[in-house]
Amino acid sequence: MNLNSHDERVLANYLLEKLDENNDIFSVISVMSRKMYELRRDRLDVYNAYRKLSREEHNHVVAEILLPF
Repeated sequence: MNLNSHDERVLANYLLEKLDENNDIFSVISVMSRKMYELRRDRLDVYNAYRKLSREEHNHVVAEILLPF
């Protein structure tokens, strides 16, 4: 994957971890966006990375994850 920053790598690793559990990227992203409080409480590193990244960088992370498919 061509991820440019530490925050992109943190977010990508989290999404890949959840994708391995769920096998549905849309579900993973949907649940993540609805459960920001739990994410902040349980995975502060991922929450902080998500908050630091722009929408374009979020899209880049998802595109890099989906690129092999």
